[in-house]
Amino acid sequence: MRYHLITGISSGIGEALAARLILHGDNVIGLSRNDNPMLRELAGRFGIIYRFIPADLSETGKLPALVRTFLKEIDKKDLSGVSLINNAGTIEPVGFSGTTGSREIKNHYLINLVAPAVLANEFIRLSRRLRIRKTIVNISSGAAHKPYEGWSSYCSGKAGLNMLTRTLGAEQKKMEFPVRVISVAPGVVDTPMQKLVRESNETEFPMRRRFAALHEGNKLLSPQTVAERIASLLFDDSIEGGSVIDLREFRHPRLDW
Repeated sequence: MRYHLITGISSGIGEALAARLILHGDNVIGLSRNDNPMLRELAGRFGIIYRFIPADLSETGKLPALVRTFLKEIDKKDLSGVSLINNAGTIEPVGFSGTTGSREIKNHYLINLVAPAVLANEFIRLSRRLRIRKTIVNISSGAAHKPYEGWSSYCSGKAGLNMLTRTLGAEQKKMEFPVRVISVAPGVVDTPMQKLVRESNETEFPMRRRFAALHEGNKLLSPQTVAERIASLLFDDSIEGGSVIDLREFRHPRLDW
């Protein structure tokens, strides 16, 4: 029996990944501002545990208690694996530095970097004695490696998330029952966030036309395709902890997860 704690399950990659795991027979606990009735109905149809915990990830002081609740309530009798998937994120504020608000910048880093770090810290601490497969997946972006004008917060936040992954990976190699931590950049995916990107003002985000062209040319990846690829990595021991993976370049040797 496997359990997954996933942030941002209301839409996009988080929704698709939660659905894929439920269909595989895994239990899902979602952290998000809004519940997802589709996931609740799907889990009920297949007799899978799905629980929604309302959470504002910018309120980082409340997150440790949510991880404690998650690990306390799961059935450890037949537990074979547990994971934390830091999927939730925000693109806002979009705009050149000097034109955005300080409160928006703070909120961005709280959601995109501080929340994943806090959740990972608590997950590692509280699962220390569990002798099972333990995995943290951080959803990153190609923007972690390339500067985009108007995305200073997004680029730097995702770069920080990748370095968090590398550092945790190095630390966990020294642990008796390690947590495998990986970072995954999914590519350009057809999600509500991409819609916001296309609706950006070109003076605030000069690369807007590139993303609009990808959408018009039907070149965006579907959340379902990306979810399948991420799911295949979750408990694959051949992926080394601390790895930063770009799904556009990665060819997985096996999909029988």
